[in-house]
Amino acid sequence: MASPKVLQMDIKKHRRSIASRSLDRRQNDVQADLSNYLGAGFYGLNVTVGTPGQNVLVVLDTGSSDFWVPVTGSDICTSETDLCDVFGSYDPTQSDSSSGTNADFDAAYGDGTQVSGQYINDNVAFASATVTGAIIGAAATGSTSDPLTGIMGIGYVNAEAISTIDNDPADIHPNIVSQLKSQGIIDTMAYSLWLNDLDSDTGSILFGGLDTTKFTAPLVTLPVLPDETGNFSMLSIAWTGIGFSDGSSSPQDLTTSSFPIGALLDSGTTASIIPDDLASSIQSGLGVIQDPTFGPLLPCSAGDDNTQGFTFTLGGSDGASITVPLNELLYPQADANGDPLTFDDGTAACMFALQGGADEAGLAILGDAFLRSAYVVYDLDNNQISLAQTVFNATDSPNIVDISGQGALPSASAPASTITASAVALSKTLPGGVTGETRTAGSVTGSASLGGFTGSATFRFNPTGTGGSHTAGGAASTSSHSAANPGVRYGGVDSAAVVAVVVAGLGVMGGMAWVLY
Repeated sequence: MASPKVLQMDIKKHRRSIASRSLDRRQNDVQADLSNYLGAGFYGLNVTVGTPGQNVLVVLDTGSSDFWVPVTGSDICTSETDLCDVFGSYDPTQSDSSSGTNADFDAAYGDGTQVSGQYINDNVAFASATVTGAIIGAAATGSTSDPLTGIMGIGYVNAEAISTIDNDPADIHPNIVSQLKSQGIIDTMAYSLWLNDLDSDTGSILFGGLDTTKFTAPLVTLPVLPDETGNFSMLSIAWTGIGFSDGSSSPQDLTTSSFPIGALLDSGTTASIIPDDLASSIQSGLGVIQDPTFGPLLPCSAGDDNTQGFTFTLGGSDGASITVPLNELLYPQADANGDPLTFDDGTAACMFALQGGADEAGLAILGDAFLRSAYVVYDLDNNQISLAQTVFNATDSPNIVDISGQGALPSASAPASTITASAVALSKTLPGGVTGETRTAGSVTGSASLGGFTGSATFRFNPTGTGGSHTAGGAASTSSHSAANPGVRYGGVDSAAVVAVVVAGLGVMGGMAWVLY
């Protein structure tokens, strides 16, 4: 009997700023460890490029499709001080297997990142696999609001940067996932993602297979929603409802008129971008304070009660149901010196990771804040995504199952009815790309104060998104959601030097701490 073709890699978590890096529209099994770099807010893969191999850290991104790396000694490396030294870069002139192309590489992302260069063919190795003649964007120039590293986009080839610039399907080329299949490394263009919890250093990705010990049944299969052209360009499914439970009563339905809505399951986005009316209701109900620099804030202690959380319904009432604990949505923040962000009584302040912006984008983005609580199987060959509740910190011996490519996944079931693209709200047919919410660092001004937080927030949801309170010093005090600065302090650093750094993560690489989408 032939051995299963499965490629497994660990992924490690890194930290960065909270802005979507989904590609802007203008333009058999392998397991890999995913590194969650604490503070950098992205999940990274260590790969080697060229012959001999040159080490480069790249972001694992289901929301885009290109594989690109910074070029050694180029403007992109010299402008991003030391980052190429820390995360690695690629010099095609030092590779015996590189060959040039006549195609320009130019990609723009929703957080303002723009990179340009040339497409190059060279070998890329990770885990136990080597993709020969991979098509690589060798990025030499660019700009970004965040510290920069390369990206391994593993979405549909229809979303490649070269095809979005002039919308010419003839420009589309095989990407890493399609080359894994065409070179016989995996049997089908499918992979499963397990990010583990917020405190974990690593997760994993299985190309061509799934691990039945990493999730709790049922594993429910849903159709991917096509874009406005009828093609498949984004890994999006129908998000049909949401509820909140405090562990002591029946879940409270928070579903708004924005539903159903298409939702991109994007490992390249740290937070989750949701409809504005839903964000307003949830943030008001939790007593979230809006800070112009650090965004929506709650005391980190609001997540101490691990019975509280949100249940996401996808694909209809008989579809997938994923519960996200509240403590998985609270990201500690720090200033540029790495000092913890606190309220003025010393209570640690966390960014709340359910944020508005989907109305403008025409699409919700369920990023790492959601994906950590789900085991997700992306099947690009059959245009379907399967989800189950994750098992955090799984300790059972792995049971890795090959995905055959015949459409039906092992251990998976399909709902009795499905939601079609024509039924989703906002942009009734999904856009071919999405621009995410951008958050930039800035000065914290004003003197509004929350007072002393001594316990968890009081949860008072209401359908209009008004009100909300906090427990402060033993008494309820109504929060001002437009406060310029809710008693936030940041280690005595001059405000002009403050940079929001969100802990989204799973481990620190080379002492660096920053965030990426």
